[in-house]
Amino acid sequence: MYTPYGHVDRPLSNLAQRYTFEGAVARRLCPIVKVPAETGKYPIFGNEEMFVQSDIIGDRTEANEVKWYVAWGYYQCVARALRGFIPGRLLKGAEPAIQPRATTTRKVKAGLDLLREVRLNALLTATVGTTTQGSGDQSDAWATASTGTPLADLTAWKRAFKSSTGRAPNVVVIPDQVVTAMVVCDEWTEQVKYVQAGRIERFDELPGKICGMVPVVPSQQYAAELITTAFDPATMPTLADIWGDHVFLMWVNPRPSLFDASACYELQFLPETVRRYPKPELGIGGGEYIQAEYMGTQKMINSYLVYRGQNVI
Repeated sequence: MYTPYGHVDRPLSNLAQRYTFEGAVARRLCPIVKVPAETGKYPIFGNEEMFVQSDIIGDRTEANEVKWYVAWGYYQCVARALRGFIPGRLLKGAEPAIQPRATTTRKVKAGLDLLREVRLNALLTATVGTTTQGSGDQSDAWATASTGTPLADLTAWKRAFKSSTGRAPNVVVIPDQVVTAMVVCDEWTEQVKYVQAGRIERFDELPGKICGMVPVVPSQQYAAELITTAFDPATMPTLADIWGDHVFLMWVNPRPSLFDASACYELQFLPETVRRYPKPELGIGGGEYIQAEYMGTQKMINSYLVYRGQNVI
């Protein structure tokens, strides 16, 4: 990677690539796929697999032809980075347990992860809004324990997903606050109590699969509004719930590849790396910046591989 100033710190880069902010799910739902150039084309797939023909062939006949088509979209990778400053006196005098460089790397990476979540949610929401892949407004259908039927609804949405795509969704995205309401519904407690006894209040206590789909649970209300002015640590910013009260059914390719369908991919030209560069003119004794950076963009690959249950609580 070309770095005109400072240098790429390999141990911190490895830390950034392994670290994911708790509750962030974008990298699980939108896998990273490497692309060879900053700009280029990417394939947008349809549902050709659903349309089959007879495979019987006679002695003097030709085999039926499987026809497939692919549209091409245009991507433009965007350079993204956040940085944190470490005073020189902290680097010299910090207790070993503080690990200022590693801690700063995790803080900076958490910021990148949160912004990934915001962009992915916007991408999924915009996609559902332009296709028929949604249940419509559910008007708090799971908010009342005695009438909520989350398992029946998920089964119906899964059936609708399969009828449109020919695939069964393999992931269900259930925000943390939706889990809390879902698991106290009478239907859930009657059918799932033999799997997990007692009240479920943590997403990691959910069964491994729900209606045949792996549950992915993003955390609730952990992103503040975008800070465009000086940040004041004494003032708590207004929090915004990224994922809302919606449920998403998705098919996520377990072996992501640019030429294999999935709901969406993050096309990445430059991988995530951490760069350190000194700033001797700042403060007493100078200091250094820790900057996490990458170059990529999120793109929908098959818009029909996303289905949304809207406003379930």
